[in-house]
Amino acid sequence: MSYDNAEFPVVSATSGGSTSTFMIFAAGALVGAAVALVMAPANGRETRVYLNQRGRKLADDVATRGKEIWNEHGAQVSAAVEQGYKRATDAIKSRVSDAVEEGKTTYREAKDHAQKPTDGSFGRQPS
Repeated sequence: MSYDNAEFPVVSATSGGSTSTFMIFAAGALVGAAVALVMAPANGRETRVYLNQRGRKLADDVATRGKEIWNEHGAQVSAAVEQGYKRATDAIKSRVSDAVEEGKTTYREAKDHAQKPTDGSFGRQPS
């Protein structure tokens, strides 16, 4: 069987964004844990203690890195969220204002239409 003309999907860790990167990381962690359990020279208790320590260290490292990223980019994220909120609020205010004006116009037109005589008397009261 020749694979010269076969099409294989190309997976790029950078094309999928953070979700793709996380999924690749999680898959690697699971494979690594499975290999560690199979290849472990220690008994079960020692292996569990080791994995527990490594898991805690990894969690601490992730938390530390998350704090570092927030410290580096937190102001930008906060500013972007604030700007998005302001734009959304302004858009909603504009739409509500437009709807109120349209309602007032429709009310005036309906009121004017209701005050016009419909029997052809043009303002005379029926006797």
